[in-house]
Amino acid sequence: MTQSETVPGSGVWKQLFETSEAVRNFYERNMSRSPRRELTISQLRVMSCIFFHDSGVMRIKDIAEELGITAGGISQSVDVLVNAGLLSRCKDEHDRRAVAVRLSEYGEKVRAEVYADFENMFTPFLEGISEDKKLIFTEVLHVILTNVKKSKNK
Repeated sequence: MTQSETVPGSGVWKQLFETSEAVRNFYERNMSRSPRRELTISQLRVMSCIFFHDSGVMRIKDIAEELGITAGGISQSVDVLVNAGLLSRCKDEHDRRAVAVRLSEYGEKVRAEVYADFENMFTPFLEGISEDKKLIFTEVLHVILTNVKKSKNK
């Protein structure tokens, strides 16, 4: 018996990692066909932090922390995104000295387009999977994400 057969869930991390890498690589290879091809992966990662943040407003420091990149590196990406009209700078509600960013009106439009791109790109991957299994999969992913966020705060 192998370890993955004896320890429940021990092969899950490998499958999750392999799947996430395959999806990321697929996206990067096919990004040139997207209407949003002017966005680099790094810029899309910065925007995604804001997309998925509860308030839709994030400090540059928090984006850097989330992505594991220096604040200086994030500042450069943010400058490009602000100049492209995708993000706008605003004051942080909790710290007047801190600079925060949010999606601009154009950024909100781009978010909708990016979501549609992803929906179209990933729908074929779910072919042959019943709605019940998709629901269970979504619930499991939600629990994993919640656990990751909890462990990040420890």
